[in-house]
Amino acid sequence: MLTGTTANGPLSLSYAWKSQVNGFSHSMTLLLSNSATAHQSQCDKPSLSFRLDDPAVGARNAVASVLFEDESRVDVTAAVTIDADDSLGNTSGKIDIASSGWDVHGTFSAPDCPELDFADK
Repeated sequence: MLTGTTANGPLSLSYAWKSQVNGFSHSMTLLLSNSATAHQSQCDKPSLSFRLDDPAVGARNAVASVLFEDESRVDVTAAVTIDADDSLGNTSGKIDIASSGWDVHGTFSAPDCPELDFADK
């Protein structure tokens, strides 16, 4: 669960989904929302999403796009740590966003969801 305060108000996201892209590129899309189903989470507000060009275990910074209830979208830098990527396609880790007006932190466990391959194209 990812929770905290943003410059646009409180944020609380309970579910995570991910899509791993392999082939000519190797990246991962991660989407957090309050929808328990992957299909609905693509339309859910609020939501947070980002693409990691290097989805390996470890820490990195990534630009997260946050979509709020009022349809406003804000891009913010997030510290993302991938702790594990198991053989069943589940990825777990933590996200920290500490910026001007932002104090959002939490952990995620994201099952593989190939539907997300087309969500941001």
